[in-house]
Amino acid sequence: MVISKKDTTPKEIALFKNHLTKIVFQIGKYKGKERLDVRQWVALEGANNQVEKWIPTKSGISISKELIPEFKDLVSKIKDS
Repeated sequence: MVISKKDTTPKEIALFKNHLTKIVFQIGKYKGKERLDVRQWVALEGANNQVEKWIPTKSGISISKELIPEFKDLVSKIKDS
């Protein structure tokens, strides 16, 4: 998890699917507007099967920050069904 020096709000949180794949939730800006980006990242392995670096994939979504409450409600509805 990466935390900004100016506040204590996480700007990036990762959910690991396995040791080579993670889903990253990030708040960022695109064209001056804040957005939530949910994207799958994969690891590139180097020597001794150690993760060398993480690469974002095209698999994911990006939504405006204003839609986050609605997105959370939808996730809750799916979880509860």
